[in-house]
Amino acid sequence: MISAYGILARATFTCTPTRTADRRRTVKLFADAAIPEDLFHGQWQGRPSKLDAFKPYLDDRWNQGCTNAWTVWEEIVPLG
Repeated sequence: MISAYGILARATFTCTPTRTADRRRTVKLFADAAIPEDLFHGQWQGRPSKLDAFKPYLDDRWNQGCTNAWTVWEEIVPLG
């Protein structure tokens, strides 16, 4: 019978220094962000979207308290 200690003694751990550094960078990124928009960066930023025409409407609905994506989708489909 193999004991739990024996298994742990032979185990290799995958937390390499590179992965640890990646985690630290992620934590620092979140800690340094003053506003949520500070977290948005990368290749998808600034590209046109099919929702661009509906953004004012979506902002209004969000401010009214509607945070259900399905409900808002059902509302904008008839609009085009």
